[in-house]
Amino acid sequence: GYIAVDGTSLTVCEVNRDQGWFNLMLISHTQQCVVLPTRRVGDLVNLEADAVGKYVGSLVGTQIIDRIDVLEQQVKQSRIFAAVTALVLAAVVVKSFRK
Repeated sequence: GYIAVDGTSLTVCEVNRDQGWFNLMLISHTQQCVVLPTRRVGDLVNLEADAVGKYVGSLVGTQIIDRIDVLEQQVKQSRIFAAVTALVLAAVVVKSFRK
């Protein structure tokens, strides 16, 4: 996603959620055309986050994790079913040899 800092839309390069910071990169042309390079560390700026990025983030945080949990449970159940089926087939084969 992107973030707009003082009206300049920028691509985020790195995010550290634990420490509460992010890095972004400015190409030379952008640095010459916007006010952002004049800001110093600690200056107050206006931040706007990508609305689509926020939406995707909310999906990742809930719906996708829930779906992964469901899929993992289905895989577990499939493995159990396969194991039981293999045991039943083995018992049938053994029983047919004993006849």
